[in-house]
Amino acid sequence: MPEQIKVVLPKSKAPSPSVPEVEKHPKMTIAMLERRIDDLCDIIYTLEQRLHEEHVHRKSLARDIEALNHYVVKMKR
Repeated sequence: MPEQIKVVLPKSKAPSPSVPEVEKHPKMTIAMLERRIDDLCDIIYTLEQRLHEEHVHRKSLARDIEALNHYVVKMKR
């Protein structure tokens, strides 16, 4: 029956002024940043250690090559 149907018109909403979003949990954000900084510091430390080991390894190889080169030159004479 037509009288049983209720039509609801949508309410017109006035556009709300744009409000900059405020961080709801600043302590959580700071903790997340501190954790990320710690993770990055660990990664940097690991990379520095690997670079140091590579440098030592290369110096050792250079010394070995120099010794072999010296030995070969002596054999040629």
